[in-house]
Amino acid sequence: MVFDPHYNVVQANPATFRMLSLFFEDLSVLPQPINILELLFDPKLGRTFLHRPNDEGLARLRERLLAYPDVPKSWHLPDVSKQMSPALEVRLKRGDVELAFLTTLTTFNAPQSVTVQELVIESYYPLDDATAELCAQLADG
Repeated sequence: MVFDPHYNVVQANPATFRMLSLFFEDLSVLPQPINILELLFDPKLGRTFLHRPNDEGLARLRERLLAYPDVPKSWHLPDVSKQMSPALEVRLKRGDVELAFLTTLTTFNAPQSVTVQELVIESYYPLDDATAELCAQLADG
């Protein structure tokens, strides 16, 4: 996925939409443009599928995201007694489907192109064999 500075999806490959269809039967119900943070935190959209143990990343967006209705109180304060991972893991679960990814963000420093400089590419790398196998199936269509 490629995001703009406000985490709106600018571009995504077909496998991304096939993965999203595992969690949303009707992708047309997603607000346009798709904002990945809104998608993950909105209680009517993807929040029910989000599973990120021991990870309180993206602190600068914390207050806005926690302002959604019915956000569990346990999400408001991180458990600082637990060791935090330096990597961001995203875990999704719906029924018997469980996906686990390591995510990376790529930014560009291109002073000759402000538009390119504002884009962020998020890549997902499977953390387990089951996720890798499902991703390979989704990539094949």
